Amino acid sequence: MKKFLNYVMIFALLMIITTSVNAQEIYYENSYGITFTKEEYDFFSKMYYDGYQANMTEDDMKIFEGRELNPDNVVSSTYVDKSFNPGAIQTRATYHETQAKILKISKSGVVDPLIAITAQWKYAPNVRSYDLIGAFFSGNISLITGTGSKVSYAGGSTYPSAETEVSNGFGSVLLLPANGRDIVVSSTFIARGSGTIFGSYQHAKKTISLNDAKSFSISYSGIGNVFYFSNMNIRAKYDAMQGVSVSI
Repeated sequence: MKKFLNYVMIFALLMIITTSVNAQEIYYENSYGITFTKEEYDFFSKMYYDGYQANMTEDDMKIFEGRELNPDNVVSSTYVDKSFNPGAIQTRATYHETQAKILKISKSGVVDPLIAITAQWKYAPNVRSYDLIGAFFSGNISLITGTGSKVSYAGGSTYPSAETEVSNGFGSVLLLPANGRDIVVSSTFIARGSGTIFGSYQHAKKTISLNDAKSFSISYSGIGNVFYFSNMNIRAKYDAMQGVSVSI
């Protein structure tokens, strides 16, 4: 009888452990079949925003392979645009918000950190043309992966129509979907070295051609401290949203 009770207790303990492990292993699964533990889910919420997980595909996950997806390792402070209060001082930070969209930059890790620049639209933009997302590197920094730039929206994703990668940064040109809702424009990459990464997202206020959209150079003196246009008529077609930055 004692042995039987011991077996029952062991079996019950195993069931509790198994249930606990399973609960930890699968916290969320999206429509692409990508599963997340609670820790992983929290990591992506902090790196990007809560809900970004829904549109992640196997290709999106590749850059995270072999990395510790711990939310405690993510550096991402917040800053709200003071344009709501004209008398307040505006400063650059890792988070920037307007009435229309939120721009955020995050990093995870110390050596060869993972960097994410995310522009999340709070409502559907009226103009759907060629927008820009990119970064300027100040200091001794190099890009050691692709830019991972994309537009995510309810129903799918689109990828750059053109890209520029230079020694001091990169810029991606992305066509916003004609009818997409819940639009998010992002870039995810791994950087190496030390210095400051300046991130920028520029929305086309007017319809612009692909040739004009990609006629920028990467420069700190550009709009958002990233995109420089020598042609002021082209520059004027973008909203000149303030940029964000993070040190590595």
